[in-house]
Amino acid sequence: MKKYIFYIIISIFFSNCKEKEIKNSDILSKEEFITILTDMHFTDGVLFASKLNKRMDKEKVSMYNYIFKKNDISRAEFDATVLYYTQNTDKYQELYKEVLTRLEKQKLEINALKEPEIIEVRDSLNLWPLKNSWNLPQDGKTNPISYKIRVNISGIYVIDVDILRYTDDKSSNLRMTIMALYKDGTKDMNSIGTIVKDNKFHNYKTFVTTNSNKELKEISGWILDHSEGTLNKHIKVKNIEIRRLEEDQFKKFKEKEKQSNPEK
Repeated sequence: MKKYIFYIIISIFFSNCKEKEIKNSDILSKEEFITILTDMHFTDGVLFASKLNKRMDKEKVSMYNYIFKKNDISRAEFDATVLYYTQNTDKYQELYKEVLTRLEKQKLEINALKEPEIIEVRDSLNLWPLKNSWNLPQDGKTNPISYKIRVNISGIYVIDVDILRYTDDKSSNLRMTIMALYKDGTKDMNSIGTIVKDNKFHNYKTFVTTNSNKELKEISGWILDHSEGTLNKHIKVKNIEIRRLEEDQFKKFKEKEKQSNPEK
């Protein structure tokens, strides 16, 4: 598959460079070439998803020219670099691993921006509907780990998570948020924002008490909610639980919390 994609690009441009002598001064740096290829494949994916099949070649060339301009390189430099890597396939294979890694990261980041699917919850002690361990930036550079759970039973919903926040994490106003959304459009919510950066796992809990006089629609929120300005997250998350507690169960929960964290 990797070779197939690469040779599609070559087929478009090779006629312009196959007779040229390669000069080192004309060859793009490894980082520049990886960036260009990543942008090209991303463009291919967008065009394919848009079903522009009849105009695909014309649209590709137009978009590729834009990519060259955006990255401040010439068509001749790209052509020379393509030719160089056709003659150094081992280097190409190594370089292409990074291209595929970046494309996968872009995919994760785009998916993270989508509205989370509402999960219909059946009887379960732990209502958490998604995977239980996350590693950022691999699971999305700024992924807030959003969730929505369709529920209709009032109570106290507690979210319980182990979070390791590295000291180089670039989150702005990082917090864990849980919300109760009602069918009338109103909501109740609660957040905790004391997530420390010390390269160690810590346990965090927060909760929302639903209004029994309103018809509950869903419980939703974000494990790693953040504010504008967040550029890159470096965080691990594991052991995620969301549980509904009755009032007497919640009192026991709070007593246990006070015993394990007497400073609170």
